[in-house]
Amino acid sequence: MGKQDPTDDDVKDADLKADEVDAVADDEDELAADDDELSADEDADDELVDDDDDVVGFVDEAGEDEQSLDTALFWTDVEIDPVEIALPSGVGLTLRHYRATEDDDGDEIEEAVFLAHRGKLHLFRSPEGLVEFINSDAPHDLTELDDWPQVVRRCRPEDLVPTDEDKYELDLVVENLRGGHDVWESELLIPAGEVARDIAFACELDDVLAALAPGSPLDDLDEGLRDGGFLARRRLKKVGAEQAAIAWRSVIGKISAAVEWHD
Repeated sequence: MGKQDPTDDDVKDADLKADEVDAVADDEDELAADDDELSADEDADDELVDDDDDVVGFVDEAGEDEQSLDTALFWTDVEIDPVEIALPSGVGLTLRHYRATEDDDGDEIEEAVFLAHRGKLHLFRSPEGLVEFINSDAPHDLTELDDWPQVVRRCRPEDLVPTDEDKYELDLVVENLRGGHDVWESELLIPAGEVARDIAFACELDDVLAALAPGSPLDDLDEGLRDGGFLARRRLKKVGAEQAAIAWRSVIGKISAAVEWHD
């Protein structure tokens, strides 16, 4: 039997199949292009996240108690941080700046400067009260900063949101220490020691500085909590819970006495 010539219907079927193949190929090309575009967008997003990691306090999903990107950039630019301090008498907001200075040995150190004046730390129960104070002519130590006029010009209540690292719960320290070594929380006690030293330097609280000085029981407690190793745990066991609680209660009492509260 000889080979038959293709009919018109056969030619049409072949053309349709070719069109279908071309359509599928076009779809695959479009999908591949979309995938490339999505990958590029994801890479760009990753770069933005990496950049934002360098901004202190920025969070990806801004919430009610979290800094926006603009706020974080503002505080980074002026090198000042809003700080929240909880004391037995209440929770207050203030501002803190770190300046470079030299110690007695000529080594460079950072020293805290607060919204304080003549040994009194200003704490505010509301962001609005703090903004009102910032815009007043009240004297305080931060007016010495070159960028302070920018703070006066730009700061708004919604900017006064401390990061988690700048929130200190001094009101919980004594209770935690009294619970004994097994319940001591380094995440609570170490930052409390840091802000207590900062306030003591800024407000010239010599008794607090002495209580936290190297070699003191509270300094041994701090070092033991930071180290976390076997020897550190042994050293911590030598720190009496009641002794540490009493010493810290005295520190908190002296800091509280140096606070001037504002609404």
